[in-house]
Amino acid sequence: MCPECGGADVRAARNGIEGEGAFTLFRGHLDAGARGGVRTYRGELWTYLCLSCGRVEWKVHDPQTMAFVREHWIPVAPPAPPQGA
Repeated sequence: MCPECGGADVRAARNGIEGEGAFTLFRGHLDAGARGGVRTYRGELWTYLCLSCGRVEWKVHDPQTMAFVREHWIPVAPPAPPQGA
């Protein structure tokens, strides 16, 4: 079910957007101006599309890809709570 519109017609495809064969190439975070070699990992990326509203989500389900991302991507800080909450 689509979390945005509640539509029931949601489709999924492994690497449905772009990839290398059956895999998507993940690379480590690069700061602006970074030079040199880049570590990469070929992992599976699943794409989900709601045919009712067009919402698209990408999900990684395998633990090896999650481990690579945990080590090589930067964390995103949670948003600040609203004022007065």
